[in-house]
Amino acid sequence: MNNNQDAFLSPFARLTNKWLPNFKLNLTASSTPRREAKDILVTAVFNIDYSHNSRELGGINSYNCSSVAEVKSYSKKAIESSINGQRKSVCDALYKELSNNSLFASVHRKKLPLKVFEHSCLVTCSPCGGRGRVTCGTCYGSGQVDESRYEIVGYDEYRDSRGYVTRQEPRYGYRNYRVTCSGCGGSGQNRCSTCHGDGQNTYIETVDIYAKLGNWKHKWSKFETTTWTNDYLHGDQDDFELQDAGTWQLSKQQVTDHDNGAFTVTIPGEITAADCNATLQGEFATSKGQLKTLGGLIYDCDYIYTEHTYNAATSALAANQISPQKIKCLTSSPLFNVCGESSREGKVVPYNELRTKRMITSKSTKAMHELLIALQQKFQQARSKLSVLNIFANSAAALGVLAAILMAFAWQLGSGVVEHFNLYNLALGMKKIVNSFQLSHQFLNILTVSALIFYIPAIIMMKALGAKKNLSTKRILRWFWITLPIFSLFVIFFTSAAGKAHVGTIGDLLIALPILDLSILALLVGILFARKKSWAKQAQAANEYQSDVLMKKLDYKE
Repeated sequence: MNNNQDAFLSPFARLTNKWLPNFKLNLTASSTPRREAKDILVTAVFNIDYSHNSRELGGINSYNCSSVAEVKSYSKKAIESSINGQRKSVCDALYKELSNNSLFASVHRKKLPLKVFEHSCLVTCSPCGGRGRVTCGTCYGSGQVDESRYEIVGYDEYRDSRGYVTRQEPRYGYRNYRVTCSGCGGSGQNRCSTCHGDGQNTYIETVDIYAKLGNWKHKWSKFETTTWTNDYLHGDQDDFELQDAGTWQLSKQQVTDHDNGAFTVTIPGEITAADCNATLQGEFATSKGQLKTLGGLIYDCDYIYTEHTYNAATSALAANQISPQKIKCLTSSPLFNVCGESSREGKVVPYNELRTKRMITSKSTKAMHELLIALQQKFQQARSKLSVLNIFANSAAALGVLAAILMAFAWQLGSGVVEHFNLYNLALGMKKIVNSFQLSHQFLNILTVSALIFYIPAIIMMKALGAKKNLSTKRILRWFWITLPIFSLFVIFFTSAAGKAHVGTIGDLLIALPILDLSILALLVGILFARKKSWAKQAQAANEYQSDVLMKKLDYKE
């Protein structure tokens, strides 16, 4: 391949390595690339604009005017002289801004800040009328308030049968007192919270002068060989693409002041267009297309990657060969992950994700989306199938652990733990907890303390019994609020069961164990363990596809 072909194909080779790095695609040019260069002149007009706002600050601050009328007059003059191009400082600032930056950098800024004018004066505070003080809102200006005190208001006497007083008990009630107002200290007045006691506030008007793009156009000589370039320049192409597509003479950029608040910026450059017929060979397909570039910018891929991605996805689905060895080259690609995230039932992936024109068709996007769904369903079905043998083994181990725990508590707390331990009693305990729920300070305090105590055990149970899902806030809270009442219930049960007689031997404990109730609990634990093992096994298998979007769909990643 000659140097012209190498230079032309270089951007497409980088694109291939970026989006389909493991496809081992071979891109070759079918002929010598056609090139055509034309001069182009870009012109942009910037107009001076403004925003105007006013505000009032509490108290006396720095000011530069004597009245509101003077403030408004200065603000009006600043606006008129600036937008008409009569204020030299503003024009100089805009000229400097446009001269020191490239035209494209200025075009893509929403506004170019130039100068801020701020005028202010003192005004009378409305809430206090300039007095600096306002009537106290507690005593309403009287300086005193009524206060009720709960105290002894008399005594009740108790007499015997002969009329003698045998004892006296105090009688309590409310008495009203007139006391000094604590809000104002008895003065009936408080310092104004608006002006902070100054009696005046500072009125401020701010005028923000800036420049914005008013008009944008470009002129070029008509392309005769690569005629598709004329359509590109006529269209609504992104200005950043135009910047990247051309070679610009920044040293010849000119800024012209029209003395009416408008500035024109011109910059000359050259647009080089090139196209070439190319062939892309790979394991799944051989495709051909006319590739096009503008300068160093890829303009059109002619859907040359469609057949490769489409055949890789559809052949795997048709033959039901979706093992990682067969399709990992596709599922591990950024293109597959972007399609999985962005597509909905085969819709075209947005260009702002791929940053290229006509890279793949909706046909290819839909095929990759269907492949992602097939993989997702495969793993969801696989991890929902639990091994009976695995459940039995885990349940047997859990039964031994639960029995040992119950015997340990019974040995320490008494035989009542074993005698009263059954699922029916636990259900009754749960019902009592629910029925005792009330929005009282005491109940809420107990709930808060329980939540703090059982947070760590809840997280440990989630890690021990929960599936290998991604660790999210929602999942942690769900496990926490599910396990909190369970832990609380067992604590209440073991506490209430204490005080019974201690068991003499371990054999007595074994005979008294509620095997049926423990077996039911052990079966639940066994199922959770088997589920966790299944999720872990399928997570390891799914990870072999090296697809971030697949792991997210399966809830293994956030």
